[in-house]
Amino acid sequence: GARLGDPLRLRGAAEGVVRRLVGATARFLAGDEMIIEGLALDLAGAVLSPDELDEDPAPEWLWRASEIIADRAAQPGMEVRSIAAEVGVHPVSLARRYRRHYGQSPAAA
Repeated sequence: GARLGDPLRLRGAAEGVVRRLVGATARFLAGDEMIIEGLALDLAGAVLSPDELDEDPAPEWLWRASEIIADRAAQPGMEVRSIAAEVGVHPVSLARRYRRHYGQSPAAA
């Protein structure tokens, strides 16, 4: 762990997510809210262990979330947290499981 005053360096998948998050935030354009939210949730998923998120492979709610995302893809202001609330899961779980199952973040869908 990091001692008080020492920065904690993120490594592996978390480092890449942080770089993409900083880049997306720096060049923020209207409509990028879901991309940034998805990256923030990917970061949380990268630093939390699967045990902390208590996940099972491809649950039914993931299919429902995928259908909701596809149906609303053209609508501005769609947020991962609102989709997660509709299917009854935590946003970090949705982002992490979506990436694992579909190979991309919900924002990229």
